[in-house]
Amino acid sequence: LLRCGDRVCLLNHKERGFCMPGGKVDSDDKSAELALAREVYEETGVEIDTYQVSYITSRAVTCPDGSHVMCLYYSVDCFMGQKRVARVMEPEKFTDLKWDDAVGITDLHIWHKQRSMVLNYMKNNLFLL
Repeated sequence: LLRCGDRVCLLNHKERGFCMPGGKVDSDDKSAELALAREVYEETGVEIDTYQVSYITSRAVTCPDGSHVMCLYYSVDCFMGQKRVARVMEPEKFTDLKWDDAVGITDLHIWHKQRSMVLNYMKNNLFLL
């Protein structure tokens, strides 16, 4: 979850709707935090400080092909200057990037697998699966 003050960054995925920036750990990533920093940069152009990353929660997920993955959720604050440079870096996957607060976010079509987590975090500052 990429935060800037009382707002969070969500990307509008062409198939899923709005979702948090993120992705998979590649074999050459030295840690999950470095993978997160790489994915956030690849998707939004925002460089995050891995020392500011806070682990929130995790959950096991079964993929459509039957494989299993562990999803790790992190929170990181960015600065106003970083918020200004944030943009869709992968237009083949995403159509829009929004920074929204707890009120505005409720009207967005958030991907069903992340909707309750994002809304609970914005309302209570807690991730609830």
